Amino acid sequence: MAQLVVGTDAFHVRLSLGEKIGGLHGDLTVPLSQVRDLEAVAEPCRVVRGIRAPGLGVPGRIKIGTWRSKGRKTFAVARRGQPGVRIRLHDNTFDQVVLSVPDGPGLVADIRKAAGAARGSDRERHLTFRSGGVDLAGSLLLPPAGQPVRAAAVIIAGSGPINRDGDAPRAPLSVSRNLAASLAGSGIATLRYDKRGVGASGGEFLGAGLSDNIDDARAALAAVADDTGCAGAPLFLIGHSEGAAIATVLGAESSRPADSTSPRLSGVVLLAGQTKTGEQTLRWQAAMIGPTLPAPVKAIMRLLRTDVSRQQAKALQKLKASTADVVRMNGARTNAKWMREFMTLDPTAYLSRITVPVLAITGDKDLQVDPADLDTMTATVPGPITTIRVHDLTHILRRDPGSPTLKSYRAQWQRPVDQQVLDDVRVWILGLAAASASSG
Repeated sequence: MAQLVVGTDAFHVRLSLGEKIGGLHGDLTVPLSQVRDLEAVAEPCRVVRGIRAPGLGVPGRIKIGTWRSKGRKTFAVARRGQPGVRIRLHDNTFDQVVLSVPDGPGLVADIRKAAGAARGSDRERHLTFRSGGVDLAGSLLLPPAGQPVRAAAVIIAGSGPINRDGDAPRAPLSVSRNLAASLAGSGIATLRYDKRGVGASGGEFLGAGLSDNIDDARAALAAVADDTGCAGAPLFLIGHSEGAAIATVLGAESSRPADSTSPRLSGVVLLAGQTKTGEQTLRWQAAMIGPTLPAPVKAIMRLLRTDVSRQQAKALQKLKASTADVVRMNGARTNAKWMREFMTLDPTAYLSRITVPVLAITGDKDLQVDPADLDTMTATVPGPITTIRVHDLTHILRRDPGSPTLKSYRAQWQRPVDQQVLDDVRVWILGLAAASASSG
């Protein structure tokens, strides 16, 4: 089996003789500066897609060598039933390295630590916590050595199988990682974590409901409050998309301490948050996204007399009538429990109870959340609230000067999260933390 060795400025993949012959490739060395993000994965063989070019493949059992798919080149040494790691890279011969290794979480932590030290920051460490009988894993990023922790925040990711860095399998958005890196330099510690069934976290993603995700965020907040590195620091929640809905619920709980065992919050950040019910939001999305579809697709839909909104309504009705946690929709397994709970969620019921300060940021080119919901937030939240509607900002927190479409996301996620958004969040948290310190 391949060995992954972490050095001070690079990681090295040492192959056995058989792996070198099968993959037609020698040992691999990659500078730590090229590591974009990484995660432990339960089945590395499943995340290697495409055709071998060149390499050795036994369907469903082993993949060794170079594998190519659209826009991606993977170096893999993966075997069925064995855990491992996936390492995404910046500018390198390969876009990602996927390996079967015995201790995926441990090696991920080692690479993160080494990469942080290479950047001059070795203050990131692996953190595990428990929620509803499930062990979840994340990364606690503290400010650089010698700099005090002025505040601490839990970053809650959006919907889908998102890892601690804010990446989905085919959508490396990196929202959580960008936020954490921006805040650490100003003395704000952050915890970001892998969702259930993703990365190094236990449990099952598809079987988890919105209520489970809320429980997990609540447990993450408690873990930060109990961590010695963050002791006594003002606590914040930063939620993006679904994460903003979850932060809304926990913000309401924190505003009425008698109703919750969660730590008291000093503020809540809602990035692309909603005020419509989940079902209303889904219908709004369909109405916005339909006209942005490519012309050939719209022509085919007209020919087949297919209406996006009508098809969505049928799907939502089927999900409402379901009782299982997971059902098949158009042949694909769908997390029905999450959909049912999300559709009935009414954020205004929670926003109306939030008395801690709120910062809400939404882009005026968001296709998944109505930017006008910011006005509803202002009218609904009884506590201090700051709302910012950012010009040309999309749902994934990048600017797009053109007409907004989901297809443009692929080009957008090649860039980091918009700097104005990062600065607005950082400055707002620092202001509240400073006020808390002076009053204390």
